[in-house]
Amino acid sequence: MNSSEAYSRYYIYSVIYYFSYLNFMDDSSGKKDIAASINYIILLLKLSPTNIQRKQHLYFVTVCYWRSKIGYKMSENDEKYLADLKKTPDIKKIVDYLNKVWASSVISAYRITNFVLTFLVTIEELNTDMLSNLQDYDSVEKLTHQQIALIHQSLGENFSQISLFSLTNKLLKINAKMLVPVYLDTSYDRMKDWNFYEDSYVSIARLAKQLLQCRADFKSARPLGKNENTQLYYSYLFAIFSEIPATAFSDQVRIAVDFSQGIEYTDYIKKKLEEMALLNIQIDRFVNPKTDIYITNNFDPTFKNDQVVWDRPPLTKDMVNLRELIVRVKNAKHKKTSQ
Repeated sequence: MNSSEAYSRYYIYSVIYYFSYLNFMDDSSGKKDIAASINYIILLLKLSPTNIQRKQHLYFVTVCYWRSKIGYKMSENDEKYLADLKKTPDIKKIVDYLNKVWASSVISAYRITNFVLTFLVTIEELNTDMLSNLQDYDSVEKLTHQQIALIHQSLGENFSQISLFSLTNKLLKINAKMLVPVYLDTSYDRMKDWNFYEDSYVSIARLAKQLLQCRADFKSARPLGKNENTQLYYSYLFAIFSEIPATAFSDQVRIAVDFSQGIEYTDYIKKKLEEMALLNIQIDRFVNPKTDIYITNNFDPTFKNDQVVWDRPPLTKDMVNLRELIVRVKNAKHKKTSQ
């Protein structure tokens, strides 16, 4: 912090954001100028911030505004902490605006603009069409295309189930962070134990690790920073969860449901099973040789795979036990296909 004004600003932003201090900001603190600056950048960059992102904007821009007003300026030394921008028309508009409203010089306004864009890249808010304002963005596209090819290879013919445009955009936003010289994201610092996802979603966790390794091996990118492995692992993992249907993975578990209480009760149990859709299950209409788990209230000695007998509506512990059984079956299928 002693050597970098940019780092000091980010640190202060992180602290006051954590404590939600600026909920008590008043008009004498430059609120009007700050709000106008945020709105201008949102419109120019075509952002669509959520409620949380609006709060992040307010805190981040306020810190920059206050530090500038009391005489703290970013120097040439700070530029090594920021992503490098091309001098595009959009960037020039932001620089001119900030120079006019609250920066003392064009150089100062450019550094603030650089800092703001770096922040938006860090929180993955910058639209992909605006990411092209970053120098060396072609390397981000190259890495993303390598990862898409890896996903295609992993999914095989099931690759057709995904929305390629949406997945590509999400990966571009994640990978653009490699153009930020100092990795600042700490979203998943408390999630260093990967066991839950690796045990429950074996195929998805393995693919996330492959994407992470692809990034680590990418020669054009800076080396991964401290704790960045964890941050990127979860970014890739949740991108896969949100963008790739569970049915695209080969470890699907087929479940048949049949109860003597009647079709209404049977349909109710099937509906309950939808809560476990992320585990990649398929509900069979009838019991057949491919059925992995049979759920019923009457034990069937002729069924040779796993059987779950519920003689009453399932409680939470019953659903937990079923989930554990599904995970065991999934893991066994995964091991079988990996051999």
